[in-house]
Amino acid sequence: MKRILAIFLAVALVFSISACGTDTSEKPSEGEKVSETEETSEISIDELLSDAPDTYDYALRISINPEFILYLVEHRVVAYQALNADAQKVDERAAIEGRDLFEALNDIVRFSYEEGFLEDGGDVTITMVSAFRTEAEANELLTEAKGKVTDIAKDCGISVNPVITVDKNVEFSEELEIPEQTDSEAPSEQGDSEQGNNSGSEDNPPAPNEDNNNENPDDDHEYHAPRDPNEGCSVCQGSGICARCDGRGTAICEECNSGYETCSKCGGEGYAGSDENGPKVCDKCGGNGHITHGNCGGTGIVPCQGCRGSGKCEACGGTGKKPNA
Repeated sequence: MKRILAIFLAVALVFSISACGTDTSEKPSEGEKVSETEETSEISIDELLSDAPDTYDYALRISINPEFILYLVEHRVVAYQALNADAQKVDERAAIEGRDLFEALNDIVRFSYEEGFLEDGGDVTITMVSAFRTEAEANELLTEAKGKVTDIAKDCGISVNPVITVDKNVEFSEELEIPEQTDSEAPSEQGDSEQGNNSGSEDNPPAPNEDNNNENPDDDHEYHAPRDPNEGCSVCQGSGICARCDGRGTAICEECNSGYETCSKCGGEGYAGSDENGPKVCDKCGGNGHITHGNCGGTGIVPCQGCRGSGKCEACGGTGKKPNA
């Protein structure tokens, strides 16, 4: 019985060792790159835009293998998201937020190539997934971005296939229609006063003179054609939006360089002082030579001074009607 028990134990031990040495998981073939692109391709647009800033003009999805969402005000990136692990790896080297779109694209494309995610002949897809500007403005931006990607790839010594698309759910802003000027608003080729014509009409009262029997003929405000309460504001052309910022409520910060300012400690050199090992990295800017600009918080964007961030016309308060009508 002891011999039989020993044989059974030996057989059980052999099967146990065999099971431990078997790996049933699928492994990628040698040289195959594991990508997380498939994980992001199924995400809905609403989910992609869940962390969008309160105000932006465009949202662009950059797909190479690394995938990003860039939020723009005009051409400046005010926020972004790295959508997969490959994008996070590129993000460690790239500078994106607060920069011009084409500067950010330069880093994304170049570092994707250097990290091995972009090869000669590969695709670089730029998809507009959200927009608060007109379709014409959006198409112009995408066309510029396509040309820029081609130039960046050429500088890297490769050629790529830039693809620009617009998501089917994007709803563009309507083209602003400027109201036609009425006859009463249109200036005559020759002023009535110059021709001595002071007869006037029912719709166009005569200019003030001593014969009009008005209490104060020198007050220009008492002599004008009756105003239509619905007559459009001459500043915003009846749109009700701020003419300075086109209703965005924001403007580009003119006091900084893409959200940064030169480090005052190292003067932009990145080094401050030295020790026995040589120059020391500046502890204020971390060797970058620049620091975040305080006024705009590094975004390069500030509230519009005309509308104080409201986006409404400062003359008519957003009503679109002529002030004091």
